[in-house]
Amino acid sequence: MSYNSILKAYLKALQEQYKNATNSRQYTAELSYRMPLDTMERALAKEFNPDDDIDVILEPTTQGRVGRPDWRIHNKDTMGIYGYIEGKGLSEEPFDTRPYAAQIKKYLTLGHKLIITDGIDFVFCMDRDREPTVISIIDKDKMRTRDWSAQKGRCTI
Repeated sequence: MSYNSILKAYLKALQEQYKNATNSRQYTAELSYRMPLDTMERALAKEFNPDDDIDVILEPTTQGRVGRPDWRIHNKDTMGIYGYIEGKGLSEEPFDTRPYAAQIKKYLTLGHKLIITDGIDFVFCMDRDREPTVISIIDKDKMRTRDWSAQKGRCTI
């Protein structure tokens, strides 16, 4: 499966989950969208590493004294850590990292990269001395469209 196919499948699943959750009003902002995100992360790991030595761990144990990220990405043979992913609640507003500044700083003290995301906006935190980079896979104003996966992507390779 190609990178673009993975993103399209992810957007379809995410939109369906978002629509069902918001229509029923029975959702938890941060937790209700984890399954599509988990599926995408695993598919991307396989796409970018066909040798299959990357492990994507959902809800790993506490990482030192800084807390427990939602995902840990590491080499399954060497256990070398590539980084962490922290999921937050999906919103139609641009993702604001300010409420999570302390959490981001704590995770970066571990010396690994961090992605913090609401499912549409992905914030890449590479180190403590650089400003995070935000990449949106679709424009937030397109979240009211009928098919998110048909939108012109903002992050293509």
